[in-house]
Amino acid sequence: MGSLLVGITLKDDKRMKIKSLGSNKTEIELKDLRLLVSYSTPVALIRYPGGALKTSQFHSVTTSKHINQWLNEHGHNPKLTPCQDQSFFDTFLDDNT
Repeated sequence: MGSLLVGITLKDDKRMKIKSLGSNKTEIELKDLRLLVSYSTPVALIRYPGGALKTSQFHSVTTSKHINQWLNEHGHNPKLTPCQDQSFFDTFLDDNT
């Protein structure tokens, strides 16, 4: 794991792949979902089946670009992707720091 996720563990699933997508942009892949982490904050996910969700909270221009690019790369229109409260995304990660 890179320094981005030091002190952070994913709840309930030990089988995960962590992939750096560029500067401050990471994807965590599990059995049935992919989670986008921008800087150290989970901000979007794609669930199989079920579709995509993105955070309703504005973090920064860069994080918004991360979300839009990532959703587009996976075939989802960011403008049509439903929003969910940030607290929902935070439940995927357990901060042990």
